[in-house]
Amino acid sequence: MITSTHAGVPIDQLFRDLRRGTPADLAAKVRAAAPYLDPADREIALAVLDRGQSAAAVGRLTSRDPRQVRRQVRRVCLRINSSEFQFVMHRVDAWGGVRRRVAVASFLHGLSLRQTASTLGLTVHTVRQHITAIRNQHDLTRRAISPAQRAA
Repeated sequence: MITSTHAGVPIDQLFRDLRRGTPADLAAKVRAAAPYLDPADREIALAVLDRGQSAAAVGRLTSRDPRQVRRQVRRVCLRINSSEFQFVMHRVDAWGGVRRRVAVASFLHGLSLRQTASTLGLTVHTVRQHITAIRNQHDLTRRAISPAQRAA
């Protein structure tokens, strides 16, 4: 399982109880990523993390169990904190055509490989090729950044 951290605290631990509040820098990160998120994920994440609504209140508004809301918020936060999400978010405008659509659906909206293929009307093979190419670009970019630049 991939574990992501925010300010040194594992995301799962940070969001075990969303009633304790949200760190301001995490809320800012969600606001910055909001235009790139799927509309449903965006609204729920902003409601809970930015506007401070409880998962129970959001659950009542969306006719969902508060546990489902917290789970969705946790998944969105894990996705936003991933280095791949950040990479795609900053570079998606430079890509065109199919690569851009695959990057948005897969990395930014969090769809699976098969869901991306079905939504975009592409073959799984084509989607896999684009995802592999994006991940390769991401890896090359990460390797090109020196350890001193990462620490800054």
